[in-house]
Formats: sequence, C-alpha cells, structure tokens
Amino acid sequence: NFDLDVTVEALIFIASGLVALNSSGVIGVWNTMTQTWKLQHVQPITSYDVAGCMLFIGCADGCIYCVDMAKFPLRMKDNDLLVSQLYCDPERGKGVSITAISVYM
Repeated sequence: NFDLDVTVEALIFIASGLVALNSSGVIGVWNTMTQTWKLQHVQPITSYDVAGCMLFIGCADGCIYCVDMAKFPLRMKDNDLLVSQLYCDPERGKGVSITAISVYM
C-alpha cells in the first residue's frame, strides 16, 4: 500500500531510498523492510534539492532541514523519521521563507 494520505508532489529516488514530498510539509520515506512509509511533518516545504545521499528541504519558517539517506534515517528514541534542522534564518519570525536551494558537492 503506497497511500500517504496526502497528495505526493515530488517523488525522488535517493541512493536506494524512495522519498515523497508534499508542499504542506509532509516528508515520507519508504521502508522496504517493513513495506511502510515513515512520515515526518515539518513546516510547509517551499524548496528542496538533493546532493549525493542528502535531501535538503527549505521551509516556509525560514529553516533548512536535511535527511541523510545513506542510512535509513530513524531516531533511536521513538523510531520516527530523522529530519535534522541544518539552518534557521535570523529573520524567520518576519515571514521569511527559503524559496530556493542549490547544493553543489
């Protein structure tokens, strides 16, 4: 069952993983072992880019988040999808969004 309960607006293959994105802020990573989606909700997604096995996500709250797909990104404490906050704009309380990301490695 590939149902995410949201409309998938971007489907990306990163390394051996499958990632689905929705602009409302839903990140889904397909777990091939359990045949289920691991979901994480962030602020509305305004941009994204892939570099190697890293997914970078720019959000409407002025922050950039990343997901390292080299290993299946799960938090140890609750087995939830690990999405790390990489950067926050100091002006983020003033309606500043990350509207474009370009990563070169």
